[in-house]
Amino acid sequence: MNSTDNLSNLLQSWQPEVAGSRDFNRAVWMRLESEENRKGVTAAAIFSWIQLLARPRIAITAASIALFCGIFLGTLEARSTGEDRYLQSLNPYTLHRQDH
Repeated sequence: MNSTDNLSNLLQSWQPEVAGSRDFNRAVWMRLESEENRKGVTAAAIFSWIQLLARPRIAITAASIALFCGIFLGTLEARSTGEDRYLQSLNPYTLHRQDH
């Protein structure tokens, strides 16, 4: 227990020596405030989008556009995959023919 007491006494008597600029605290607080402002702007933008989508007309329009885009992109992907399978069934030794 004597070594524990010595360690406690040493830790209590220790004073850190910090060499920093005079404006260190101000710079830290300015950085923290800028982070809070940036987070606030992001949260406000998200909240405004949520409020906008709360309107039935806009929500239905956004859902319709998303559905149309999904169907369109899915059709393009399925078509290219189907063409690849068809070409490979004609000539199984070629993986994919690219026109130059």
